[in-house]
Amino acid sequence: LSGWIEGQVAQGTLKVDDPIFAAEQFFSLCQTRIAHRKRFNMPLENEAEEEEKVISNAVRVFLAAYGVASSEKKTAD
Repeated sequence: LSGWIEGQVAQGTLKVDDPIFAAEQFFSLCQTRIAHRKRFNMPLENEAEEEEKVISNAVRVFLAAYGVASSEKKTAD
């Protein structure tokens, strides 16, 4: 994931000083009730809905921290 993040930084879509740390943060964002319940073999109601919620919110928070606004993105000449 850190390699992908480095590529996105090079393309100007993300602004990240430490890609390894940013990757670790993203993985941490994904460690929610789903991961914890599965780790302890506990049932999970509405698993598909919960997964969608976790994924969309992890991406939203990650992009809020590291995303580049459209006005800041590099433009190809």
